[in-house]
Amino acid sequence: MSYSKALRILMNSPVSKGMITHLTNITLKVLPISNCSSESGLNIPSLQTFITRLVNYTNVPSGTLLTTAVYLNRLKQLLPAEASGIQSTRHRIFLACLILSAKYNNDSSPLNIHWMNHTNDLFCLNDINLMERQLLKLLNWDLSITEHDLIKDLKNLIQPIVVDLETTKNIWSLYHHQHLHGNMGTKKSYGSLQNTCEMDPLRSVSPVSSIRSISPVSVRSISPTSARSISPVSMQSLSPYPNTSYMRDSLECQYQQLLQHSQSQHTN
Repeated sequence: MSYSKALRILMNSPVSKGMITHLTNITLKVLPISNCSSESGLNIPSLQTFITRLVNYTNVPSGTLLTTAVYLNRLKQLLPAEASGIQSTRHRIFLACLILSAKYNNDSSPLNIHWMNHTNDLFCLNDINLMERQLLKLLNWDLSITEHDLIKDLKNLIQPIVVDLETTKNIWSLYHHQHLHGNMGTKKSYGSLQNTCEMDPLRSVSPVSSIRSISPVSVRSISPTSARSISPVSMQSLSPYPNTSYMRDSLECQYQQLLQHSQSQHTN
């Protein structure tokens, strides 16, 4: 369940540098480049620069962009072990996967002539049409994708979100535990004071002041600022880019503080 929820958060997060880097690494592993390959007259950018430009030009949604990871890994499994390409082959492969993802996941997507313009004249329209047909043939026209496919191929991006979700869940669990036991302790103390007053009516006891002096520390003693600090984490803050480690350390610190507080209460 955590992985499914983390996947939904990831797919609805803004496109990040981490996503682009992840897709670049997958594309680089699809097939090697021949050492003797060269394409004279072409100014070929690095693969990461090429992908970044496409993302910026098209404003592609995260879900559409990340789906290319599944097609890239499928293609890697289908290509012969001895296959190799020229310098621009990886650029072609990624572009073809992105075009198919855009057409499969959206009712309306850019035309191939628009994709050609976004490549800064690296590919002509005939090139783009050809690479799209070739990829469709290699994939046997099967563009279907399952949640399992996405979780498997995006695990490196999903895992930090899963950790954040689990940490937040633990904090909320401890918060509710503190709240429940704090209320029970207050009721118990108040009942004890009532019995004392009934046994000795002449004894001057202020129930309110006594309750405050002997009741266990309730959740209210954690101050409004602390309570706000453990409010549910928003979708944006759960995104693993770029401050996941800082947020996770902060949540774990709060969790340890609440845990120590709970243990000291039980000791008393």
